[in-house]
Parts: sequence; C-alpha cells; structure tokens
Amino acid sequence: MSRFIETGKHNSFPAGVFTFPDFDVSWAGSSLPWRPGFCFGSEDGRIRFVEVAGTGGSVKAFPATTTDEAVNSVAFSGGMMAVSTRAEVVFWKTMAGPEEEVERTIYSGGAHEVIASRAGRFIAPLGTRGILITGPGFVDLKTTIVKPRGKPFYSYKVASLASGAEGESPIIAARREGIVISSVPSEGGGVVRMLKAPGSDIVDVCGLDSESYPLAAAALGIDRTVYLMRDVHDVGRTPTLRFPGLKGRAYRLLSAHGHLFMLTSEFLYAFPDLAARFLGDGRGDGPMMARALGYQAVDAYLADEWLLVVMPDSVISMKVDDFAAKYETRVVETSPEFEVPAWEQSASLPLDYAAI
Repeated sequence: MSRFIETGKHNSFPAGVFTFPDFDVSWAGSSLPWRPGFCFGSEDGRIRFVEVAGTGGSVKAFPATTTDEAVNSVAFSGGMMAVSTRAEVVFWKTMAGPEEEVERTIYSGGAHEVIASRAGRFIAPLGTRGILITGPGFVDLKTTIVKPRGKPFYSYKVASLASGAEGESPIIAARREGIVISSVPSEGGGVVRMLKAPGSDIVDVCGLDSESYPLAAAALGIDRTVYLMRDVHDVGRTPTLRFPGLKGRAYRLLSAHGHLFMLTSEFLYAFPDLAARFLGDGRGDGPMMARALGYQAVDAYLADEWLLVVMPDSVISMKVDDFAAKYETRVVETSPEFEVPAWEQSASLPLDYAAI
C-alpha cells in the first residue's frame, strides 16, 4: 500500500509524496488509458498502479520484465502496454486474467525509453541501433528498427509530434550529433535530417503541445541551453535560450499548458508561459522568470495535469499549473540570453527498415 502525505501546508497548494517500503521507484507517469491514476516502475523491473487520491488505491507490484533491470519507461496505447529497460522492451496485451494467459512480445535489446505516439504506435530510442517503432493497431505486433542509411546517430530521447495513419514525425535527442528530425511513413521510406550546433550535447526533447503549431518542439542541452522550434520540418533561425542564473547538469525538459519545466542535478525549474509566449498565443511579453525548487531528483515526468518528481526515496506529485503559477518558490532573477545558433544541417538521409 502506498502512503500519501500532505506536505504543502506551508505552501499555496498541497504536494503529495508517495513512498513504498518494498518498491524503489525508477520511473513515474500516467496509467491512462488503462486506469485512472499513476503508474510507477521499480529498480528491479516491476510496476504498480496507484490512484491519484493516494490511499487505498495501490495495486500490488508485479514483474513487468524478464530481467531485474530498472524500468526506465512505461507507455500505454489502446489495449497495449510497453515497458522498457536497458536490457529489453516488453510489449503486453491486456492485463486481464491470470498472468500466464497474458500475451507479450519481447524485443531483446535495451532502450533508453519507450513512448506512445499520437498515432498509437510505440517508439523507443535504441542508441546507435536507431529507433524501434511498432505498427498501429497491434493486431499483429509489427516491430521495426529504423535508422538512416550509411550515417548512424545516437538516439537517446524521443518525442512524438503531429502524426497520423500515414506516419510519424518524431524528434530525437542525439547527444553530440545534435537534434534529429524524422519523417517516418507507415509503409517504409522516409528521411531524417540532423541539426547540430557547435559544442551542443542534446539530452532531451519535448513537443510544445500546441494545436496551432503541431510540429513545435524544444530541445535541451546538457549545459541547460534550450532550443525552441515552431516547426521541426522548417527550423530556420530558431532561438536559443541560455539562463546564466540556473545551476546543475541538465537532465529533463517538459512542456505542459504553455509552460516549460527543466530538471537539473540541483534544481527543478518552472518557466511560466514560456512555450506559449514563444508560439505567440497572446499571454503577453512581460518579464520572464523561473521558479526553482531545490530538489536533487533522479528524474521528472508528466502525468496529464501532474508533474511527478522521482526522488531517491519517494515520488513527489504536484499540479503543473500550481507549480508554474502559485507555488511559493525561489524566483530566479535572471534575463535569458537569446541567441541564434549556427546550425549545421545535414542533407535528408533515407531510412533503412529492419523487421524484428
């Protein structure tokens, strides 16, 4: 059973802290559409579901992988669940019935994470091996590895942008190779382009979740540099933001409700309305600020309207809008330095497909 502790009595909203005496959390996120609430992955390959309300709603942890490797991501699409570790990606069909009756497919190669795309596919970055992508529907789980012909890159993190039945447009954090922009049709073909700024080391990417700009995205450098793009297929002179007052090695970049969130080795930062202002949705130009919480966290994730922060011994949950606008935090008094990077852009590279 989980414990849910109200910790926000000295703040403007209650934050929740989840702790499990027999379950060291390595990943946290939403359990939708399977069930309302959160899903947690453990350091030894198990997962468990917990109601948002906290008490009384925890499902007993169960093994979701075939190894004891830490769960680094869980994704849901329709009647399917995908669980990734450094050793494998396991695809599950419906959890109803005894465990021995549950159908699963295993990709015996590790991934940095797995996500559910907007078109209902699973996508997983596989390092130098490319990206793993499944077909839609999962009647017969078709799993394919996609990589550029003759010019490999390191796929580290991935975000799904606007997509449909005709294919996907994932954006990939490729570490020192920069940002990889993909166009992956459903029936083969497709191309990738690489954008590289001198000295960059891209550790995360995210979509900006805009109806007006469905291909808008942001990327994060390990030095806390933020790269903003309105259209990943027409990047142009995209701005770069550097915040001199921020501290720590950058880990994670998230976007929700027009805000941006950055996790570093020393702080969790919120940039209220930054994404919305960049896309020009009328929220105004006023002074830019960052809110900071001194969390030396393991990682941070979005779960619908919630921000989940994985600490060494617990998971802290808070409402996205509350942290961005109401939480009593230290305000970083710094002006961002706007720059336009000299992008080195590769020619469009054709993709090779390998069915697995």
